Amino acid sequence: MTNNPSAQLIEAIITIEDSQLNDEQLQNSVNLIRQELIDAKLVKEADLIPIDSDLVPENAKSLGGFVKGAFKAIAEITKLKPLVEGLGNNLFGKIMTIEFEKKDLIGRIKKYKIEYRRLEDLPKIMAEIEKIMNS
Repeated sequence: MTNNPSAQLIEAIITIEDSQLNDEQLQNSVNLIRQELIDAKLVKEADLIPIDSDLVPENAKSLGGFVKGAFKAIAEITKLKPLVEGLGNNLFGKIMTIEFEKKDLIGRIKKYKIEYRRLEDLPKIMAEIEKIMNS
């Protein structure tokens, strides 16, 4: 990741659901994905969300003091497209949701929520992300 102080950063909450995994396996999967994103330099930070954080999604469940199946990532907006592609490569039957806010050209904050279930959905989602990045 570049060290561009003028780059717009987004804070995204990424949640993963997989009915084939038990709680511990799901959390291990989340940790592996977090580390892959860090290693690929697609995020500045990727941290588990403490259950007492104000970022806890509605109806979230706890596992070991953290939100089960979720993490917070901070990334440059220019890395959003490769970030989603990287997550898509880890999809394998999981449902992934990315929620974030972005300032538009006149400074208003807009909220976005992207959810995908199948790798085949990725091209449509990438076109949606392209619109978001250019707004």
